[in-house]
Amino acid sequence: MHEALEEIIGIHFSHPALLELALTHRSYIYEAAGEGKSSNERLEFLGDSILAMISADFLYRVYPNLTEGELTDVRAVLVRTETLADFARAIKLNDFLMMGKGEHITGGGQLCLPLPSRPSSPPSILTRA
Repeated sequence: MHEALEEIIGIHFSHPALLELALTHRSYIYEAAGEGKSSNERLEFLGDSILAMISADFLYRVYPNLTEGELTDVRAVLVRTETLADFARAIKLNDFLMMGKGEHITGGGQLCLPLPSRPSSPPSILTRA
């Protein structure tokens, strides 16, 4: 199962257990038997920080004429929930997430499911970037 995701994203994980952890929602842990299992929450914390750093570095280098405020606005668009959910849908991430049955029933992973069309109005800064 993880090999399919690796193929979609074009990255091979040398530690498959780490990928499995990244795909494990806490609701799955609550329903799975066994002690010592972990969810992706700590990795999510780390990933959020890394994503902010990488996107800031990218924007800083690619758009040298933008002000600090403009860079902040563009980065906010890049890392917002909707943008990341669009990417998750594009790679069908929901097919790989391990969530508990209750989480599925109550709409867990809904950010990875198709959403109704919504108007898209990117900030004007994107047209200048």
